[in-house]
Amino acid sequence: MDEIEEGRPITFAEVTREIEAAKRDGYARIDFFGGEPTTYSFLADAVRFAEDAGLETMLATNALRFASAAYAKAFFRRARPLAVRVSLYSHAADFHDRVTKLPGSFEKTLAGIRNIRAHHERIGVSVLIMSENANRLAEITELVHGLGVPGIKFIGLIETDRTGHAYPELAYDLHALKAPLAAAVAKADRLGMIVQLEKLPICIAKRHAERFVQEAPDPTFFKAEICARCVESPRCPGFSRPAIERGGMPAFAKPITRRG
Repeated sequence: MDEIEEGRPITFAEVTREIEAAKRDGYARIDFFGGEPTTYSFLADAVRFAEDAGLETMLATNALRFASAAYAKAFFRRARPLAVRVSLYSHAADFHDRVTKLPGSFEKTLAGIRNIRAHHERIGVSVLIMSENANRLAEITELVHGLGVPGIKFIGLIETDRTGHAYPELAYDLHALKAPLAAAVAKADRLGMIVQLEKLPICIAKRHAERFVQEAPDPTFFKAEICARCVESPRCPGFSRPAIERGGMPAFAKPITRRG
């Protein structure tokens, strides 16, 4: 159940019914994401309900509520998600706070990460790639490592939200992303971090094809003609249509003919 698509808050009873249905349908994992799931007072109980049903759980959060050490302690006393993933937009407070539109959210998110890390070893940070942070991914990686977080995921921006509004000022240059993305992955490797890549064409970092994760397909992505000759096409999201319409196919867009 998706609170964004439904356009209304959801209740604990609805969540538990969805969890029970997922169990009956053979699902093995429940992901709690938003919106922001920590806005619901019953979140820990919902996670525990799924865990008691024998399902793995994953929590995606902005970590603002976890800036309270008391909240973090109480949450993890009640629930033990398999993994927690925190959204971070920059290594610089001003940009992060402008994206969230919440002054002070950068420092609260960092505090939340530290508090989560104190109770849970399986924590990762998700970095949404945008125009203002695309060239600073390596610096963000250093910050994340300094917080004691073992994993980082770089996610390509989906340029339209579910209601169709565009955010062109946030759109990064796909042509220019290859080098800074490679530098960030190399930095993470040197630091011994786990790296994942999402919502990006695999050919942008073909040496790291095994690090791409496939989430639900998005209608703003498409497969180009060259994708038919690429061995990674079945698990690649393809290209962002707005990005290609804006700048054309990037030079790295070539079919991968063999794995490894």
